[in-house]
Amino acid sequence: MPDKGRYFDIEQERLEIKGLLCRAVCTADIHAGFGEPFLTAFASFNGNADKRIIAAAYTCSLFLSCIINGFSTERLRIFTNTAREEYGRFIFNCKAYEEIYSHIERTDSDETPLLNKEGNCEFRSLSKNEIFEALDFYTNQ
Repeated sequence: MPDKGRYFDIEQERLEIKGLLCRAVCTADIHAGFGEPFLTAFASFNGNADKRIIAAAYTCSLFLSCIINGFSTERLRIFTNTAREEYGRFIFNCKAYEEIYSHIERTDSDETPLLNKEGNCEFRSLSKNEIFEALDFYTNQ
């Protein structure tokens, strides 16, 4: 029998992350640079920024937050599911990685904000390999 307490916790987290997503897409309530350098690169690649692109950039940043800083993978899962439900997907494939990366090279990726376990931003440099891992994660979900 499922643990009702855990189900409640997951639903609470889902609501919390959904709120974060809404604030991020509508008002950019968290650190202004969160989602970079992906947001700039996706917008340049696509020609504009819309809610799908913002959600994709946040997904990539949250993925790196998980693998680098220990951010909750459960919260990442909830966020990505919510983003797909609410905003759809920004579509690209591995053939576009180099072009997307070329837009990242022109931005300042030396100080990329990532979330830690507590949800606070920490700044760090990203390697090309880490950026491609995030793109792989996004395109393969």
